[in-house]
Amino acid sequence: MASKRRPTSTPLSPPQPPALKRLTKTNVEFDEDNVDDVNDVVVGSGVRHTRSRCVNASVRRERERDGLPLGEEYIEEDLEDFTTALDNALQSTSPQAQLNSSPPQSSHGSKVCHDYDVDSKGDEDEGSEGDENEGSEGNEDEGSGGNEDEGSKGDEEPVIPPRVVVRDSNAPITIHRRKGKFIRNPEGSMSTTGRCRRDKGTRDTWLVTSPMGGGPLDGSVIPSYPAHVARSLWEATFDRGKLHCQSKVVVCKRLMKWYRGMKEDLRDKLGESSLSHLPFMMASHIDAPLISAFVERWQPDTNTFHLPFGEMTIMLHDVQAILGIPVEGSVVSCTYDDTSRSLMSLILDLLQVSDEATLKVGKAPIWQRGCVKTSTIIGNLEGLARDPECEMTGWLLTAIGCCLFTDKSRSRVRSQISRNLDHLDRVPSYSWGSACLAFLYRQLGMATRSESRGIGGCLTLLQAWIYEHFPCFRPRSVRKDIGHSDPRALRWVYAPESKDQTRLASFRARLDKLTPEQVLWTPFGANPAAPCPRTTYIGPICYRDIGEMYNPDQVTRQLGYVQRVPQEVIFFGKAYRPPNSRKYEVEFHDLTHIDKLWKRFAADGYAASLILASLTPVPDGVPYLCEDDYDTWFMGHSHPYICPAFAAFPPTVVVPDRSHTEYWIGRYNQVVHGLIEAHNDPHHPMVIAAQKLLDDWNFILHSQ
Repeated sequence: MASKRRPTSTPLSPPQPPALKRLTKTNVEFDEDNVDDVNDVVVGSGVRHTRSRCVNASVRRERERDGLPLGEEYIEEDLEDFTTALDNALQSTSPQAQLNSSPPQSSHGSKVCHDYDVDSKGDEDEGSEGDENEGSEGNEDEGSGGNEDEGSKGDEEPVIPPRVVVRDSNAPITIHRRKGKFIRNPEGSMSTTGRCRRDKGTRDTWLVTSPMGGGPLDGSVIPSYPAHVARSLWEATFDRGKLHCQSKVVVCKRLMKWYRGMKEDLRDKLGESSLSHLPFMMASHIDAPLISAFVERWQPDTNTFHLPFGEMTIMLHDVQAILGIPVEGSVVSCTYDDTSRSLMSLILDLLQVSDEATLKVGKAPIWQRGCVKTSTIIGNLEGLARDPECEMTGWLLTAIGCCLFTDKSRSRVRSQISRNLDHLDRVPSYSWGSACLAFLYRQLGMATRSESRGIGGCLTLLQAWIYEHFPCFRPRSVRKDIGHSDPRALRWVYAPESKDQTRLASFRARLDKLTPEQVLWTPFGANPAAPCPRTTYIGPICYRDIGEMYNPDQVTRQLGYVQRVPQEVIFFGKAYRPPNSRKYEVEFHDLTHIDKLWKRFAADGYAASLILASLTPVPDGVPYLCEDDYDTWFMGHSHPYICPAFAAFPPTVVVPDRSHTEYWIGRYNQVVHGLIEAHNDPHHPMVIAAQKLLDDWNFILHSQ
């Protein structure tokens, strides 16, 4: 939209102090093409010019946003606050230097923060979460046809205060806003003062303050439900339809071709990483309606699916069995030596490019917002015989980014992964399973927000998990024969399915009518904690700066134990989950605390873990058993149904089909046990035969 410079002669307040009156002639650069809103523009040079314009505009906009009048009683106080903050910042550096001091804070919550720098640690944080929420959502809109950014612009938002810029007095200053994001002057970095990403005025609108229709009656368990997509579906106010599911199938095919063309010794080295099989088992087709229906049941406050009969979730033993990647090992976090080398230098060495400018030229540059084009990595490194280690690093970087941490960067992969590939011998020592799960938890949480339109993460893991636990949702195609130790994701044929709205509606109705008898609670064996002890871990899991809570006490039936009312877990952080997924934030007070808890479990199996000895094993034939008070507690603290019609008439037991082996064997065991107890003759041939049959079945079940 066309923009005009604000006249500097318009009085905004009573007579200003002398220090703010004297304005110098300024050297102006004005970006007409990239300016979206005149309120977002600050132009000029010189400390006095910047100080006078920004102080006056900030005072006016702060008061307008808070709904306060522009009177004399507050002008002097506000000018003093802003003047003091600027004086403190200016005293810490010369006019020729950039502002690098700690961020001062104003009385209105505006804070000084460093601008986005791709070569600094701030870039890593921005690239892994903040940039994903902002830049990648735009890609999602392009792929799905919706434009979430336009939808959010329609709502009334508080006016953004101006940004205070401190630069060389002879250097021109230009600030423009593009897609809701402030872009710095390309000539150099600068420090700015602006509003916080959170809108405090809307904080209460997405928190449960009273009983909600259809639940929850008590908002202590899922307090962010008002911003959940399930609320709009329950109240029939809005139906967003199916989500746009991110998948990088084409890149996986190129990785498979690259792998097959490698020398045998190089393939053997890749096999030692425990990640070389990833591209070969990714789903060729993601069932978007099925994924969308389950996302509508996900509650990010508990990181579980809330179904009509209780909670279920993707656990660490599920990741190990389905993907076949290590769950034990060091956490993939920011505590790794992130400051030793810049991301840019790592990518330059990887691609064997000497000039940094080469990565940033063109309309589609190789390097953009901390991401690298996968086509460039594959094109430059495939068959690179002169440097096998560089070729391995490029293959792993692409495979990990496109298979485990799929995001909305489309044809790119995030460069932060390269920090964990600096030493290839350390790759197998990382807990890639917990990192993948933490990233998927975050993507699921963001996708539940009512204004979200897409989802990333390892959707092959999610879709295969649904197939394993819910036989009624399995594809009609024949399953593949795989080895006992092969990843279970290879078991399924991911055929293309219809993606229309009717199919999504049928999945919603099927989930509302689902009963616990139709669930396969322990598909990988009766005691899943035996091959994967880490699945009993209680605490946060992380992928770099993304931290999510993991609590198996909420889903003990998936471990073979009677479900009880889960105990409260302390959350070492704070969460902000409004309807707009771009503003979705989960922050931990100290990310190093995650690493400490993770290591405590490894050192002592009882520390930070679920004590299985305190639980009651489920009886044979009733794997869905829960304590008497659990159903009452769950119905009061959850939102178990999507459609009000099904909530009014709870589902009855539906007899599963013949593929549900556990259901039929469970019923058989229950009847046989009753007959054995009623006969009272342990030497009767039929009793002996029945007991032998039960013993043989239990032996096979526990030996898987």
